[in-house]
Amino acid sequence: MKTKSLILLILLAHSIQAFDYGDLPELNLTIGTPPYEVVWDYNVQRSNSMNNPPEGVEEIEDMPFDDAWIKIFALDKTVYDTETGVAAASRDGNVLVKYDYDPDCPHSTYEWDDCTGRRYRLVDWDERLRIYANGDYEGNDPVEDYEIPDSDDTLEITAELYLEVECKKYRLRDYEINGTWYCEEDYLGRYYYDDTIEDTLTYAVPTLEPTAELSFHKLAENELEISRGRLSVTANTPFSKLDLRLGGNSLVFSRNAYDVEFYLPEYNLLRITTYRLPHVVESDLFATVRETRNNDTGDIETIIEFTLNYEDTLEVLDSRDCEITLTDLFGEEIEIDGLCGTDWKQTRINATTNERIFVHEDEIVVEALLTHAGQPVAGHELVLHYAGDEFTETTDSRGKAVFHLTAEYPENRIDIVFGGDGEYLQSSKTILIATSSSRLKALLIQVMPALLVLIISAYGVYRMLKFAGVLR
Repeated sequence: MKTKSLILLILLAHSIQAFDYGDLPELNLTIGTPPYEVVWDYNVQRSNSMNNPPEGVEEIEDMPFDDAWIKIFALDKTVYDTETGVAAASRDGNVLVKYDYDPDCPHSTYEWDDCTGRRYRLVDWDERLRIYANGDYEGNDPVEDYEIPDSDDTLEITAELYLEVECKKYRLRDYEINGTWYCEEDYLGRYYYDDTIEDTLTYAVPTLEPTAELSFHKLAENELEISRGRLSVTANTPFSKLDLRLGGNSLVFSRNAYDVEFYLPEYNLLRITTYRLPHVVESDLFATVRETRNNDTGDIETIIEFTLNYEDTLEVLDSRDCEITLTDLFGEEIEIDGLCGTDWKQTRINATTNERIFVHEDEIVVEALLTHAGQPVAGHELVLHYAGDEFTETTDSRGKAVFHLTAEYPENRIDIVFGGDGEYLQSSKTILIATSSSRLKALLIQVMPALLVLIISAYGVYRMLKFAGVLR
């Protein structure tokens, strides 16, 4: 082993030992649900051994507190999302609060020489911790559960420490006896003082409100064809996992990887961080997945392009079992079903031309017929592409559209496309023609095949006759 590598391993071992990570085996990068419980237990354990205020937290010295501080340390389900740069929390969970103080009464101001001033003695005190989530009281324990309504999009956790002290109050009083002045202490009774210190943390609360649309570009109509489909899922916040089910096939797509970091190094408290790491976990489908994010709205669009063979296509169309399950950052699942409710109709295009061989600037007449299940599809637009130009016609009551083109040498490909709509699926047809720069060449193109056949046939007859001895 190289010296540098050995030194690095030694330093890493010392770092792990210093941070006491021995009881946290899930620190490596994980895919799927992160170990919230492990991190939470770790944070609670570490906070119990802490007696001083965290770095950046100022102690309060105002009466009735002395050396007082309060800090919301952690929630059991929080994620720092590196994709959005936002700390997010779950709608329900537990909050960990730590605080400390010394109860105090007003300081003594005795001046015996002048026989003036006040003195206080602490008798008793009462503390009350109050935890609020978005203004609603949740409880008074250092480890307290909380819950906010589904309509809230942020979580504001507030921890208040109320302290009331009971103090006996005394004063110095002078009096005269036979011309001599004396100073003595009078008891004035019991007095009560109270005050509150607090800490507040705000988190984003991602509400996964996805929409999904499943469509087909083409449906297989026999065993030699394949179906091509597309699933589009739009979510307003990042999600953890997508599970697509189409009949007997499925695809699982994970968006994130999770890691654990310390965020209060002086007390070694931890948090979970999520990184964008999209990948297909498992799949029975031949599919590709891609994602785009709208930086203006924050919406994430996940697109899955997939193919199905003829048998699987029939199963999907028969069962209509098409659904997805999305899992948010905190393991909550949202299911969207009924994605195959559309009655998709696969169209076909048949097309012919008035000739097969054309001379430059000849007229080409293309007749295209759009059908579904052998029946004409009327009133739909067909687009023809030829020689870099685009032509559009609408099918008549017979499902027919007629195009008139001008032949351009040496272009020989004509593409007719039906783009599809909400009812009918798209289809296309390609016709190959021959174009020539002159009439003579066109004639040769037409004559040459027949002439070759004639020559070959004549030669064949000659060889047969010669073989039979008819010819010498």
